[in-house]
Amino acid sequence: MMAVQTRKARERDYMGTLLVRPLDEREWPTREAVARAFVLEAAVVGVLARAVTEASRNQAKLAGARAG
Repeated sequence: MMAVQTRKARERDYMGTLLVRPLDEREWPTREAVARAFVLEAAVVGVLARAVTEASRNQAKLAGARAG
């Protein structure tokens, strides 16, 4: 007997795992869940970009201090 999943649990499972079988229409995530995933991804990319920029600036300062 299969356990019944709530919509939120299905969305969480969908967003957190690779799919090994096709979803039927009832298992598709809601638009809101997909939107949340994209917003989270954009936030992570923004944080990483800031970290890379800061590291690059620090490296340039260090190189300048060594040269000068």
